[in-house]
Amino acid sequence: MKRIMSSKGPRNKKQSDVRRHNKHFTSKSDQIKFEKIMNRACDAVTSIEAKKAEEELEKLIKTRSMANAKSVARKRLLDVITTECSSAVLEGAEVKRQDSGQKTVGRGPSSVDRVARHAVDLDADIERSAAAIQNLAQSSDITQSLSDIEMAQDDYNINVKDTHRADKKRKSQKRRVKKKELPKRN
Repeated sequence: MKRIMSSKGPRNKKQSDVRRHNKHFTSKSDQIKFEKIMNRACDAVTSIEAKKAEEELEKLIKTRSMANAKSVARKRLLDVITTECSSAVLEGAEVKRQDSGQKTVGRGPSSVDRVARHAVDLDADIERSAAAIQNLAQSSDITQSLSDIEMAQDDYNINVKDTHRADKKRKSQKRRVKKKELPKRN
């Protein structure tokens, strides 16, 4: 079974969140350690792993973050890690539940139900496509009896190069009027 949530989409957002909070650590090694802890917390499957990552992060913030950022950013960092941990735990539990064929948490269908519904929808789409192709094949006789545009132009003697613009006549009349108004020199 495939996983429901792709790790490619949200992963980029997680990385940007982690990098945004890197500024609270002065040394590069602390920033790298912070990124590792955050990634571990985001990828944690069990609540025990998430709790360990949260404790490590709290310890890192207490000891290594900048003094003026501790009070302001500590709560924000802990909120981020707690949310990431809880979503990782829920996602892991959901994947296990889906793999065993059980229903999802809440009212949603299980993966087996989703696959069955997708198969039914696919069959209906194939049936509609076949009907449309058959309809086109039957109506192709009608389109062959119609004459082309060029044939219609020949039939009705339409001059396609001639333009019937009203403003073209006005311009020529204005020029004639201007020519008449000029006095002739002798």
